[in-house]
Amino acid sequence: MVICVDRVRKKTDKFLDLIYKSNPKNFYYKSDTIDVFNKSPRVFRGITRMPTIKQCVDNNIDFYYIDTGYMGCYPVKKWQRFTKNNLQTLDHLNYKQLDFLTDVKVLKKRFKDITNIDYDNYKPKRPVEGESILKQQGTSRVNATINSSVSSMGVLAKQVYAASLTDKTQGLGAKWKMPEGQTNFDLKKMLAAAKTGNTTELMEFSNYVDGLDYGDIIQVDGHLATFTGLTHIYDNITVSMPGTRGTLKMPILFVGNISPDSRYMYTDMDF
Repeated sequence: MVICVDRVRKKTDKFLDLIYKSNPKNFYYKSDTIDVFNKSPRVFRGITRMPTIKQCVDNNIDFYYIDTGYMGCYPVKKWQRFTKNNLQTLDHLNYKQLDFLTDVKVLKKRFKDITNIDYDNYKPKRPVEGESILKQQGTSRVNATINSSVSSMGVLAKQVYAASLTDKTQGLGAKWKMPEGQTNFDLKKMLAAAKTGNTTELMEFSNYVDGLDYGDIIQVDGHLATFTGLTHIYDNITVSMPGTRGTLKMPILFVGNISPDSRYMYTDMDF
């Protein structure tokens, strides 16, 4: 028995629907969340389901992932790749292993049916040469990648904080980098002061975070914040420095837990 979890939309995924109807014990529903107390295996299709798949990973629930694997997609999808507890098949068998275990002629015929290319006569095409190459991903795939990264950072921040309550000297707990005796950075207060010309606390905060490593966790305005290792320079605000005046360089932090409540800081501040 499996549970097919479709996207929340009017359309029904025909592949998930076929799996659901293949066994009267199967279930099907549309949701962006799962019941983590139900440990039945889940079935998903498409990379846009990453945030929901992550819930299975975090709660030790088996899942089956389906996509085209970039084969036989056009003009109709002739090929679907099924993988268990992963997004792609690992530990591929080589030609000799396949020839020993199965009828390789059947596989070659299937390859030609899908790609319209004869396996034995296939040769890779010469790379296209030019001064530049433009690589553009579809919006849905880009958004799925971003959402997956955002979700992962939020989960990691909470794990680091929980570990720090037990031991700040090793493991994940060592990534908790709030100064001793301090529980929060009041950034809103610092920014308000900077607007009036008092940038002392803001600069101290910037210098402190600039000394952190990628993935270190602090708390900003009551939210867990992950240092990205990047900085941004603002030309529209100057700060007083010994002997000179310079532009403000601020660290880029990811603040929050999981979208849509999460946000990126220091990317569009209005001074």
